[in-house]
Amino acid sequence: MGILVDSKNNQLLVCNSNLGFNPSASQESIGRVAGLAVYDLDTKVQKSLL
Repeated sequence: MGILVDSKNNQLLVCNSNLGFNPSASQESIGRVAGLAVYDLDTKVQKSLL
């Protein structure tokens, strides 16, 4: 989990993963699912989800 402000490219990078804190989390996805979301700092719009 983490957040980084990339001021050079005017982006907010947000890393997320399934750590199993949600009681409805699937046992198959805990520790195996992760993503990186990229947001535009001006518009607050999500630019991509990797």
